[in-house]
Amino acid sequence: MSDYKKYTHVERLSSEACDGLLDNDTVYVTAKVDGSNEIVYGEWMGRDSFIGAFKHYAKTSKATFFIFDVYDCDTKQYLPEMQWRQELASYGLDAYFVKLLATLNHPTFEDVLSVAKSNDFLLEGTGLVGEGVVCKVPGFVSKFGNAVYGKIVLDEFKKQKKPPLESEPVEPQIVETYMTDSEIDKSVAKVLSILGAEAFDASSHKMMGMLQSLCWKDLLEECPNWVKKFKNPKVDFAVLASRAKKRVQDHVL
Repeated sequence: MSDYKKYTHVERLSSEACDGLLDNDTVYVTAKVDGSNEIVYGEWMGRDSFIGAFKHYAKTSKATFFIFDVYDCDTKQYLPEMQWRQELASYGLDAYFVKLLATLNHPTFEDVLSVAKSNDFLLEGTGLVGEGVVCKVPGFVSKFGNAVYGKIVLDEFKKQKKPPLESEPVEPQIVETYMTDSEIDKSVAKVLSILGAEAFDASSHKMMGMLQSLCWKDLLEECPNWVKKFKNPKVDFAVLASRAKKRVQDHVL
């Protein structure tokens, strides 16, 4: 059996880890779908219901595994985007590909955002747009020495485009900017998956505690991003934790 290969980390496109990602001749922009997460990588959409936070996909996409990358265990590299698409299409698997929305040459952030705003993969004819997009550049390594891809999540972008308010405490601004509905809903989906539950019960101390713990962990992992955005702020972590806990409670109650 092949050893498990953890997928390349997908950072926010605006983060420092993605500096230089768009400064390339070939930037693949694919649809970002919200499911559970040679080696084939993809998203499982759920058999009877959508298990991610985004619930508006076409019903025909249930019980479907959408492929977004292929890793070659011999060369220890991901196959080039067009190569894996062509190879798998020859086996009739193209109906299960995450849609390639654009191939861009040295795009700006706004170029990618424009693609994201017109992404209707699995939402054709509904007037809705998808959760966001992922930007991939073959072989790209961040200035920190890590292989990364970039992403734009539209729900987060709406919050993050607001400039920091210097007159307000930073803790509630951090929570509002990074603890979006989309992020919390993803953590809710994780809790349900872990516990094998169909619906979230806000009165369950176990569920609520697990959810708050996951959301707090995610917020701390975003520390480099909010430190940069708010220009090395002085943060009271007790206040931040309290605000984060209330944000979760307000979202699920």
